[in-house]
Amino acid sequence: MSDKIISINTEALKDKATSLAKSAASATRERISSATSLISEKTKDAREKALDKVLSRGIAISEKQLKALKQAKSKLS
Repeated sequence: MSDKIISINTEALKDKATSLAKSAASATRERISSATSLISEKTKDAREKALDKVLSRGIAISEKQLKALKQAKSKLS
């Protein structure tokens, strides 16, 4: 009789441990997925900021060159 009780308790403990392990694994997967999404979003934002900065500098340089060309043209006229 006690062997059956021990066997039932052992099975119940195994089932509970398995359930808890699956729950922990699921929670970990969700956290990893959230972290991956956050990293991806932050990387995209950083990339966009860097591109905006490069484009702004390029535009500023082009405007400066255009102004210099206009001044040179007016001096020649």
